[in-house]
Order: sequence, then C-alpha cells, then structure tokens
Amino acid sequence: MQQKSAGLQRHIKSALERVEKKKSIMLETLRQSDQTEKNRIYGDLLTANLYLMEKGQKSIRVQNYYEEGMPEVEIPLDARKTPNQNAQNYYKKYRKAKVAEQYAAEQMVQIDKDLLLLESALEDLENCQCCRRLNMVSILRFSSRAAFCGRRAIPASRRSCRRASPTASRLPTERSSKWAKTPSRTTG
Repeated sequence: MQQKSAGLQRHIKSALERVEKKKSIMLETLRQSDQTEKNRIYGDLLTANLYLMEKGQKSIRVQNYYEEGMPEVEIPLDARKTPNQNAQNYYKKYRKAKVAEQYAAEQMVQIDKDLLLLESALEDLENCQCCRRLNMVSILRFSSRAAFCGRRAIPASRRSCRRASPTASRLPTERSSKWAKTPSRTTG
C-alpha cells in the first residue's frame, strides 16, 4: 500500500507543479495587458503620421493624442520595413496579445479548478488509511491524467470491468446480436 501511495503522490505532485507553472505563465500574460494597449496606440499614431515617416528610420517622435497635453512619444521602428508595415506590425502584436489575454483569462478558471482538485486529492491520499480508499484516489488519478497529460480517461464502464475479472468484459452475452446463434456454414 505504501508503494502504491507513493506512486500516486508523485503523480499528483508532478501534475500540481505543471498546473502551477501554467498558472504563472497565464498570470504573466494577464500582467502584460498595458503593453497590449500600448501596441494599439503605437499603431494608431504611426497610421496617423505615415506622411512623416520614411523607410529605413529606426524610430520616430510623434505627438500622442491619446494623452492630455499631447506629449511627444518616441516609437521604435524596424528599419527594414516600410512605414505602413511598421504600423501593421504594431496592430498585429496588439491582436495577438489580445487573443492571448482572452485565452489566459479562460484558462485561469480551469487552472483554479484543477489546483483545487489536485490539492484535495493529495490531501485525501495523505489521510488514506485503507486499500479501498486508495483505490478511490487511484480512480481520480485516471480521470486527472486525462486533464493533465492530454489523454482520455478510462470510461467508468471499462474501469468496473477491469476490477471484476479480466475476461468477463470480453465474453459475449447471449443477447448480443453479434453472437446470436446463426446456422453454421459448412464447406463442401
């Protein structure tokens, strides 16, 4: 029982580490939302000031009409791109970051659920006294593996068959149309 418990604990702890790492990545994505808006503003300012730009410039100073007092802001440019391509590049960065933010927000909900599930499973495993309860936690392992390893969980019907006898699930029943009595063919 100790060996089985240790294996489950390792599995749950590694899944916890993966989920916590994913959470930190998603939080970092959400923290970068101010940079996302900055890319959109830069794209707008470059589009409004295309007539001032020339290909080969490394940066441009323009008035930021989004802020009070319209201070000048220096926008870095890619010297290999045309003025229009530089503006489109900032819009592309904005769209990409916006989609990433939406994905991160959706994932945070699922990550919180997964963390709660794994932490309670680990707690149940530590409090486990008998083999029967250990098997219950083991079933959780199969369902959590689907969520954390990208595999499908074993359906409940197959799990119950595995616990019975290994051949019981493979034997056909009399009701089965596949194995219904049919006249035997004889070769002649």
